[in-house]
Amino acid sequence: MKGAAGMLMRWSLERANAEEVEAYLEASLEGKLVYEYFGFREVEWLIVFEGRFVGCMMVSGLKGVVAGSDV
Repeated sequence: MKGAAGMLMRWSLERANAEEVEAYLEASLEGKLVYEYFGFREVEWLIVFEGRFVGCMMVSGLKGVVAGSDV
């Protein structure tokens, strides 16, 4: 992924890895694949308001998927 968003994501994950901490986020159904590309893995789903809002909780890092050299 290229552009400003990709640069920001790579920078953030590099910082998290350098600090040896996990990174957490909540993704929309549409955004989930983007975050998986960056090494995040699905942890749990959040479904509220009778299914009108669905979010995917994701993690990357120490106990998640550690970002590789191409991140």
